[in-house]
Amino acid sequence: MMQSLVSLINSWFLSSCIQMYSEKYNVNERLVYALISVESRFNSQVIGSIGEVGLMQIRPEFVIETHEQLLDPCTNVHRGIQLLSYFSKRCKHKQNKTFVVCYNRGVVGGSRIDNPLNDLYYRKVLNEY
Repeated sequence: MMQSLVSLINSWFLSSCIQMYSEKYNVNERLVYALISVESRFNSQVIGSIGEVGLMQIRPEFVIETHEQLLDPCTNVHRGIQLLSYFSKRCKHKQNKTFVVCYNRGVVGGSRIDNPLNDLYYRKVLNEY
């Protein structure tokens, strides 16, 4: 019973962070949930193969937060949504949320993709959306 209560509180806290920062940076909230699902399957403690951290798999070398700070779900979501907003404006791909390829590969790498609608990462995110 206590564990389910803690889980419920953590879920509410994460939802509140996602809602607050999605509104602040004008990012589609459902898209954030889809990205988190693809990036980490909602495991806030996951570390990726090249050092990506947390829910939105942020690389510490590209942000001001430390590895440890990025393990905090709300901190990770804040920075991830801020980055998603940045990539939505800088990526050459705009239609149908294709800018997510730039979230995955960076502005230069994502913008090099000729047909992002066929990109595996894009299709995974859209499938979760």
